[in-house]
Amino acid sequence: MRRGYRIESVANYQLGTFVEVPSRGFRSYDLLSDAEYEEYLEAERLVHRFLSDYQQFDEVRNSYIEYRNVVNHYSQKYSVKSRTNPVVSGEMNHAINRRLRTFFTEFYYFVEYAETKLKRQYGKDSEQAKEFKKATSEQFDNSFAYRFVYHLRHYAQHINLPINALSLQSGEFDFLTATTNYNLLVETNRDELLNSGFDWRARDIRPQLRSLPPKFELNTYIEEMMECLEKVYVVFVSIGLPDAKRGAAHIKNLVEPIGSRGRPCVYHLDVPENVTPSQVVNFVTGVSWIQIELAEFVANLPDPATFRQLPAFKVDIGVQS
Repeated sequence: MRRGYRIESVANYQLGTFVEVPSRGFRSYDLLSDAEYEEYLEAERLVHRFLSDYQQFDEVRNSYIEYRNVVNHYSQKYSVKSRTNPVVSGEMNHAINRRLRTFFTEFYYFVEYAETKLKRQYGKDSEQAKEFKKATSEQFDNSFAYRFVYHLRHYAQHINLPINALSLQSGEFDFLTATTNYNLLVETNRDELLNSGFDWRARDIRPQLRSLPPKFELNTYIEEMMECLEKVYVVFVSIGLPDAKRGAAHIKNLVEPIGSRGRPCVYHLDVPENVTPSQVVNFVTGVSWIQIELAEFVANLPDPATFRQLPAFKVDIGVQS
């Protein structure tokens, strides 16, 4: 729409901006047909799907960080105490197990979520679904930690707590304070796991589990599991990246005529016929903000082939509401 022309038919949407200076208010630009608005909504959906997937995996990261934080908290708290009483040990055991089970829940949900989403989106036998399945299978086949922790999640859900032994290990002597520093070991009793009746897969988990010490520290395997999950997530993102970039490109092209003259948005209109363009803003019934920052972020990501080579994908995605 060009300014100065009269609107001959009713339009439902209009591209515009909100500006702060020199005077706070809305500015109108091109009208959008219903078809153009639907194209915009589809582009926005593709970009926000990328954000939703990122936030979903962020829950896995957050639960892992919370687990590590509670372990570090108790490790620091009792770093100069060589003994703890049963009440304190029970408190630590409960708190650490609770955070660990939350991590188990989040990572398991993410893997299920990603696989189900790709099957629904592209088809059960699609190349995209097969690619993700291949990524999880590679981690399962190549990493004992991934296999063990994945099944330890099932053990924790159906049998018992995964952490059943905590101990303080003597560390370095601090000559300045004349005290010995202690390290908290988060351990698991091997034989309790093996004799629990749980199916530890005789082919590729039980033999390696049996070869571990009677009490072994669990954190090493949790850390490696998180590294494996980061790799799986990178593949998941790369699969949906072409669609996300297509949506981002559409949004950028849509708002390109506006330049930097305010925050882009779409007005929802209820406009009578024969209204001048300058009067359109008086008939606004709603506003949808265009997430141009997110679109630009997605557009600037590496191409899918390059993205797949990343060991992890961690960024702070800031989105205005």
